[in-house]
Amino acid sequence: MKAAILRDFKTPLSIEEIAKPTPAANEVLIEVQACGVCHSDLHVADGDWPQIVPITKKPLILGHEIAGNIVEIGAGVTIDRGALGATVIGKGTKIDNLVHIAHNVEIGEHCLIIAQVGIAGSAKMGNYVTLGGQVGVAGHLTIGNHVTVAAQSGVMTDTPDGGSMYWGTPMQPIGEIKRQLIATRRLPELLKRVAELEKKLGMKRKRDGKK
Repeated sequence: MKAAILRDFKTPLSIEEIAKPTPAANEVLIEVQACGVCHSDLHVADGDWPQIVPITKKPLILGHEIAGNIVEIGAGVTIDRGALGATVIGKGTKIDNLVHIAHNVEIGEHCLIIAQVGIAGSAKMGNYVTLGGQVGVAGHLTIGNHVTVAAQSGVMTDTPDGGSMYWGTPMQPIGEIKRQLIATRRLPELLKRVAELEKKLGMKRKRDGKK
């Protein structure tokens, strides 16, 4: 990466190649698209402020006016660097605490990712996607734009664009899985009714594979 370096006061800044820093725990490394020096940087470089001169450590990297994509990232979030390409997080995306984003994941703009979500490698998300808490996303799949996935769901297949909501493991349209849950609650009653019908018909039920 390149940086504007001050090596001595009242000397021209030098543009140099420097090592990319490694973020510490709970820190995020941001790739800046453009950066410039402002009048405050130039006053520091010229030694115009006597109170700052004694405490300025050189070489000093100047430039804090930056332009780039802004995201919000919570505490304990891990974002893996890309293996063969970049790991991308779109502008306006908000990521809650304790989220893991694996290598080469691409997240669109203005997404909302709630705590404890795990996104496996090379998964792709569109814009305005919401993932509820503890959602798991399998690798190498695509979640379309404006999709909402409810908490503790498992995303195992591609999801088309649209304002649909999904839930469950494996993830299904929320209306469909609600009907399944309602039917499941009725199973004890249905089994009882079937047993009564079999009894009236003189049928013997098979249990454990035996007549």
